[in-house]
Amino acid sequence: MQKNNVLYNRFVCEFYEEFNKNKKLNSDIVFLCIGTDRITGDCFGPLVGEKLQENNEKCLNINVYGTLEKTVNASNINDKIKEIYMKYKEPYIIAIDSALSKQESVGKIIVSNQFLKAGIGIRNKSINIGDISIRAIIGKREKLAYRNMDVLQNISLNMVMNLSKIVSNGIIEVMKNVK
Repeated sequence: MQKNNVLYNRFVCEFYEEFNKNKKLNSDIVFLCIGTDRITGDCFGPLVGEKLQENNEKCLNINVYGTLEKTVNASNINDKIKEIYMKYKEPYIIAIDSALSKQESVGKIIVSNQFLKAGIGIRNKSINIGDISIRAIIGKREKLAYRNMDVLQNISLNMVMNLSKIVSNGIIEVMKNVK
């Protein structure tokens, strides 16, 4: 429990800082929650999106793409990105996804003021998206891309759920306090 509180507090501080430092004035805020509900390790993004959508009345002026029902994944991400740029004049995109990394990074949440490279863990081609990226490191990256799919399919659902709760609750807390 103590570890989750530390991780939560660190995430809230990092996200608040990056969001306020980089937010474009009068931009539409779009949360792009990437992943699928069909693979345990890849459902982090849709789980976050689901919670944000459920609590959207508390988080004024946000737009959520990617929930458990309507996922944003490799098969539709290009269309969703086009839709976002057609619908919003200057969207401020916060891209959220699970990631694989070194073993010592598993369980960490990375907030960055750079784009997210979606899909890099399971295929050679990746898509760069977002003004801010939030990545939950859910497993150890393998050298061979095809082996990463096995890693994603065998991740603890409990860990993914805990990380998604930390991120979604942290985003809700920050968005309630943003003017």
